[in-house]
Amino acid sequence: MIGIFDSGRGGYYTMQEIRKQLPCYDYLLYGDTAHMPYGEKTPDEIRRYTFEGLNRLFDQGCNIVIIACNTAAAYSIRIRQATYPDKKALSVTIPGVEALIDSKTSSVLFLSTVATGESGILPDLALRYGYEGSLRIQPCSGLAEYIEEDMKTPFTEDKKRELIGQYVGEQGRNAESIVLACTHYGVWYDTFVALYPDKRIIDPSQETAKKTVAYLSRHPELEMKLTRGGTVREYWTK
Repeated sequence: MIGIFDSGRGGYYTMQEIRKQLPCYDYLLYGDTAHMPYGEKTPDEIRRYTFEGLNRLFDQGCNIVIIACNTAAAYSIRIRQATYPDKKALSVTIPGVEALIDSKTSSVLFLSTVATGESGILPDLALRYGYEGSLRIQPCSGLAEYIEEDMKTPFTEDKKRELIGQYVGEQGRNAESIVLACTHYGVWYDTFVALYPDKRIIDPSQETAKKTVAYLSRHPELEMKLTRGGTVREYWTK
């Protein structure tokens, strides 16, 4: 079974992107809506909520877990491997950075939560993977909450465009690429593309779906353990 962990409903979007390419497997989605948004929490709170969710997914029999929350990934990356030495947890953050490198653009704007921006993980990974262009990070306090609201009661396209424009601002207009470094932002991917047709919009959830396919093809010993019922179970904290 493939587990999906997120701080809210954005993980549902990530799961759908993965299921487009891997529909035959069983999925368990854990959405920590009780503590959303992680982007406004302290590092200790983020780590505690993240490992509570990961523990539940592994205890429920998940063979691999996708951490769909960039903020959760940022604050657990250094201790995740030590905590789960015999488990596999992948995050959406690295596939997003790898796609940036592949884009060969010379300037990028990362849209992130406040906590992800403060973690330093985005410039660290970009430099580690060899990005040499201009890099800016725009913390988007409140945007994930707007998107959660939109997922329950849809906004008009004009309202989504207005909100995106407020967060992207002038610095986004000068960037060749924009990385949606919060899973929630990918829910509005089509609006970003329509609003900025001259830019490369990078959605880490879409990139993670491709990387998950590639990872399982490289690790048949893990792929063989995944159950194949095509089912989806959801767990939302309250």
